[in-house]
Amino acid sequence: MKDSRRVSGKNWNLNRLAPTSALVLVAAAAMAGCVEPYNGTTGTTDSDTSDMSATESGMSDGVMTSTSGSNQTSSSSSPGTETGSTSQATTGDPIGPYCGDGTVDVDEECDDGELNADNADCTLECKAAVCGDGLTNVNVESCDDGTNNGKYSFCNTDCTGLGPHCGDGIEQTGQGEECDAPIQSGCLMNCSYARSCQDIKDDGDHGDGQYPLHPDDIDLPVTVYCDLETDGARGFTFLKVHVADENENPLFYSAAQADNFCSTYGMDLLVTRDGVHLGAAFRAAAEVPFDPVGNGSETTSKKYLSILGVQPKTEGVSCAGEPFNSEVCPEWEAHNGGPFFVSATPIANQPGITNCEGCSPVYYWNDEGTLTSMETFSNDGKGGTSEYFMCDLGEQ
Repeated sequence: MKDSRRVSGKNWNLNRLAPTSALVLVAAAAMAGCVEPYNGTTGTTDSDTSDMSATESGMSDGVMTSTSGSNQTSSSSSPGTETGSTSQATTGDPIGPYCGDGTVDVDEECDDGELNADNADCTLECKAAVCGDGLTNVNVESCDDGTNNGKYSFCNTDCTGLGPHCGDGIEQTGQGEECDAPIQSGCLMNCSYARSCQDIKDDGDHGDGQYPLHPDDIDLPVTVYCDLETDGARGFTFLKVHVADENENPLFYSAAQADNFCSTYGMDLLVTRDGVHLGAAFRAAAEVPFDPVGNGSETTSKKYLSILGVQPKTEGVSCAGEPFNSEVCPEWEAHNGGPFFVSATPIANQPGITNCEGCSPVYYWNDEGTLTSMETFSNDGKGGTSEYFMCDLGEQ
């Protein structure tokens, strides 16, 4: 077996060198007096082998290299791969600069790393947040509607709050506002006028009391009493009328006359629609003090329910002895349509059959709000009359 190695540019055959080397060793041993017969091989000791390993070179691809000592480390590499104590292995291509790495790059305005957000100082696109970018920076802005800033019902131009809008206390008729004021002024949250107590009921959590209304076709507001708490869904409107002349002498109006008077306020003569409505009307008339219109001054009286907007359908036909309500007495009707309710119990001989076109009853009440009696008569076609009555808006 040959072990050819390249040293100093020459090829050496070690097997060819062995006999000569052996003869030199034998001669030296003989001179020392300890010669052993030569058997054709050379002897080596463990120390010889060890020493050789410390200086002997390693082979790689047929090329001999050498090391200078046993404490050196060597590394081998295959072509195209860097290894060793100073190399760094990677598993993929390195990640370059990106928005969110916390470093402001040339194409970025800012980069707060993980703090980037569309509601922060630096956006998710590494743009500096500014008023007008359409993103609300919660650190310094209350709103931001972008190009709509400053327009009606949008953010203002410095992003500190809403711009012109319903609720800012400034009436902006050019934007369709009728008003912009508290509900005590009769202005609803949508900046339109309340036209009934039902409007106020629907507007929010408002309590019983007096409110100005703006009924259709009426130039000036009308202050009425709104019962907003009796019924869960309905708001009831009441306007007291105490009619008197300039000297405060009472004037007596029939139901037809009273209805005409109510119309000047955009309202109708009161028709009580059911038991709940009747109870609310009695409390407004007899228990809740508020000023009437019509030159009179009486603030509370059950006489405000003396006449109602209920009339006979046919002359001489009635439901005498029956409870007086539209469910059991179809011979009578509300003058503006819909149901009516005056009593759940019969009144003896009433309503009478002497009714006529335009005539109406006069009603009498006890202190609990229950009808005690009623009288139907013609009064020359006028029906019953009273200096007291109430108007409403035909709520049903």
